[in-house]
This record gives sequence, C-alpha cells and structure tokens, in this order.
Amino acid sequence: MASMSACDPPKDPSQSAASADAPSEERFDRREGDFPKPKHHSKKSEAREKRTHDHDLSAKDPRWYITMHGKPAGNTVHGINSDGEVLGSVLGDVPTSAGGEAQGVRGMLHTGRHGLLLVSANMSDTRILWYGSPNADGILPFDSVFAVKRLTNPEMIHSYALAVGIDGTVFASNQDTNTVTRYGGIGTATPGQPLPVPPDIAGLGLPQGTIVPRAGISPQGITEIRGIAVGADGLLYVADRGASQVLAFDSTTGLRKSVIADASRGLKRPIQLLFAPDGETLYISDNGVPAIFRANVRTGEFILFANARTGCPDLPSSLALDDKHLYVGDRKRMQILRFKIDTGERIREPFVDSLPDAPEFMIPASIIKASEPPTDAAGKRPNQQSEG
Repeated sequence: MASMSACDPPKDPSQSAASADAPSEERFDRREGDFPKPKHHSKKSEAREKRTHDHDLSAKDPRWYITMHGKPAGNTVHGINSDGEVLGSVLGDVPTSAGGEAQGVRGMLHTGRHGLLLVSANMSDTRILWYGSPNADGILPFDSVFAVKRLTNPEMIHSYALAVGIDGTVFASNQDTNTVTRYGGIGTATPGQPLPVPPDIAGLGLPQGTIVPRAGISPQGITEIRGIAVGADGLLYVADRGASQVLAFDSTTGLRKSVIADASRGLKRPIQLLFAPDGETLYISDNGVPAIFRANVRTGEFILFANARTGCPDLPSSLALDDKHLYVGDRKRMQILRFKIDTGERIREPFVDSLPDAPEFMIPASIIKASEPPTDAAGKRPNQQSEG
C-alpha cells in the first residue's frame, strides 16, 4: 500500500462517496436481539443437514471457525478449510435442559485445551455456551452453560464479543447494556461466575460482574459497545461505536487508561478489534468509514491499513490473522477477503466467496487440540455453573 505510514483520516473522494452509499449496519441490527427459536424436528439429521451447507465436515479438517448473523443456515459455528471451503456446522447439540441450540451466535473464545466458549446472543436468554475439544469427526461436543443472564448477572444482555485476560478472566461486551462484564475463568474455582465490581468503581452502584460501565453512569463509560480485546499489557481494549473511539481500560480496576484512537484519526464506527500475536499490534474494523486501521498500542503508531479505495468492503466485520494475511469479513456480500499484512494489498479473489449468511466472528481452529477434559485435584470434573 502506498501510504502505510499515513496517520491522517482518509481524504479520498471516492471513499467518501462509497461511505455515503454504503448500507448501514443498522439494517442488520434491526433483526438482532430476539432470534426466533427453531422448531424441533424429530429427525436430528435433517436439522444437521441444513446447517452443514452441503459439505461433509469429516472429509476435511477445518482451519477456521466462523459465526454468522442468524439465518437458519448460518446460526451455528461453521468450519472453513485452508482452501476457503465451508465445511458445515462444528457444534454438537445442546439439550433443551440447557436452553437448546445457540441463537444469534456471535463472539468465540478459545479456552486452550478445554474447548470453545460461544456467545448465544438472543436477548431474552443470553448465554455463553461451553463446548469441549473436537471429537474424531471435528464436532465440538456441548459441555455446559458457562454464563447466563440472571438476577446475579443482569448486564449480560445481547452479548457480542468475548476476550480473555492474562489471568484467564473471561470478558464479554454486551450490546443492550453497553457494558463489559467479567467472569471467573475456566480452571478456576468459580468458572463463569460474575466477578465482584472493583473497589475503584464500586461507588457507581454497578451490578455484579461489571468492569466497564455504560455512559450516563460514568463519564468514562461506553455509548455503543462492540468489539473487545486484551493486549500483552493486560489492558482491556474496547470499541465504542457510538463515540467513534477505541479505549483502553485497566482490566482489574475498571478505570479508563487512555484513548487509543478517535474521530480525529479517522475512526467513525469501529466494530471489531484483533491483536496480532505480539499483543501490541491492534487491527480495528470500522464499518462507518469503511476502513481497517492498525495501531501499535505500545508506540502509539496508527495507520490506515485499508479503505474503500484499496478494497475494504462496505461493511467490514470479522477479523482474523495468519502469518501472511489479515482476513476481513464482508457482511454485505457475505464473503471473506484477504489482505497482505506487509503491504495492505488485497488478494483479488475472495477467500470465501459465498457464505450462507453475513459473517460475524472468525478464529483459527488449530489452537484447539483434542485432550482429556479438565479435572480437579481429586481427578473429578469441576462443577459447572447451573443454568437456573
């Protein structure tokens, strides 16, 4: 890309026109929140066949996992192989006693050898579901409900993104309360339990579990939350779409530390955040410009990585990385695009050309390895949070 060191907001006239004509994310938001429960079929194979998108998952190992917006074909976690082929659903069935299948899948989080956490964002019964390591067919068996909206966890409504702290604490961003809540990590004595409000912000009268409050309660609060990520510095980075900002918070005290970027640097509606493996290089997708930005949170360097002129889609969403490419979801055309990390150049052909629904989150599948389930000192599985 010609101006990899440019820090100024995009000035390209063609980009401005593209931004004006770009479809608003609000048309997606209008069909978010309460997702209709699927009718239960007596033949589970028929439901599975609808979700597999005409591919045999066991034929090829998935390289990526992806969530999509909420249509029946996309309302699960799909596997994608290294050739960009959609392999089908990788989720095992969730029993009705645990609330049934995920509805409105959103953020995912690897939990090392313990499996995968997944947001089921349905507003009326928001849950974080815990799936175990993949079996021989590549299917992630359902383990338990990790966390759920309840009186002791009232801020977890219509959750969006997940992140994990250096100490294993799990964070969730919640769209309908514009908060971040935090939970005991897997392997702790209380996995999935909302953690106490830190003393530094306890005077705000926040409910249990809250670590980042909404605007109106705190002048440092969030107006319209979306993506979150934890850096190598241990700070919690938050995309405030409504305020055109990416902010850094102390993940222990809940106090705001700094503004990483705002409208003065070109941000308009930041949506997702992704750290490179170094924990310092932060990618930001913005579907208001539209653009992808890249920041170094240690040095303060901030650049425009891609915009409409250089191939950024109108509605960028999911972000994922390998050693050579940044993968970017296109919600409008239901594709996954690739950009070269070193130059910002877009690969002409989409990595995935035809998804069953608009992409939301994408993570590598290779981190999860088959293993024995975690046990306590006595050799037994730790008790999981009940769903009551």
